[in-house]
Amino acid sequence: MVDYIKEAFSDRIKTREWATEKVKKAAREKIEAMQKMIGLPTDPNPMDPIAIEKYYSDIEIKPSLVLNALAFAKSRIAKQWKSLAGPYSRGQLIMSTLKTNAYYAQTRNEIGLLAGYLQAPLFDPGYPDYINYGGAGSIVGHEITHGFDSQGYMYDKTGNKTSWWDKESEEAFVSQAKCFIEQYSNFTIEITDGTALPVNGSLTLPENIADAGGVVSSFAAWKKKDKDRGMSKNLPGLEKFSHEQLFFLKWGQTWCSRIQPKYSLQLLTTDVHAPSAARALLPLKNSAEFNKAFSCPKKSPVCELW
Repeated sequence: MVDYIKEAFSDRIKTREWATEKVKKAAREKIEAMQKMIGLPTDPNPMDPIAIEKYYSDIEIKPSLVLNALAFAKSRIAKQWKSLAGPYSRGQLIMSTLKTNAYYAQTRNEIGLLAGYLQAPLFDPGYPDYINYGGAGSIVGHEITHGFDSQGYMYDKTGNKTSWWDKESEEAFVSQAKCFIEQYSNFTIEITDGTALPVNGSLTLPENIADAGGVVSSFAAWKKKDKDRGMSKNLPGLEKFSHEQLFFLKWGQTWCSRIQPKYSLQLLTTDVHAPSAARALLPLKNSAEFNKAFSCPKKSPVCELW
């Protein structure tokens, strides 16, 4: 799945008319160099008892839960400090694999999909591809796009913060990004009865660019896989929906949540992610494929970068 989505994103780069050929070539090289960490780390190898024993050899297990927790914390911090004095290992995750999360590491040019994400309802080997790509696949695309959002674009294929964009392409990028700022700033969330506040389009810009790129690149990857390997099966009871529609419905389901208005206020002012409602709806307005699948009057996306 990850390789299909990387390839689809790379193909979309070729069609970006606002970027010069030089920048498109460098962007595709960055995609090709992008590392992936799926599910489990390789350093240490969790399937190798000897490697695990060696990794935790500095910890003395005691009968006290508190003392053990402190010992593990001390060991973790010591390893982090030690890593500053030498080359880092690409085989190590930057967060616990048990978390239901994914990441893009700018300085490593690496995407990670943690084991907590690789389970229902986001992903399951028994699901049709259009469901897995609409859910987990779009998250993978989201993380890939972070390498090219309003922060990630400053880092090259080796993870160095450097200017690899020419002036013409960078100015066009910034201009296109303003559309996302305006679009999300016009989306409001109800805080209390009768009171609604707008999303901070500037604060959430990198995540909003990533959401838009994630959905469209995962959709393109799924369509290519469907063409290569044959059509997916229908879901019982949902025959009235096309596979394309179910892909986008799965994206919307991913952000289904119920949030207390008081907490919504806190999220609006501090969270770099847009509220769930905005994440469910606005990336689809930025997808020509969604408009086509649901026969929307407006076919072109509202905002588009990747």
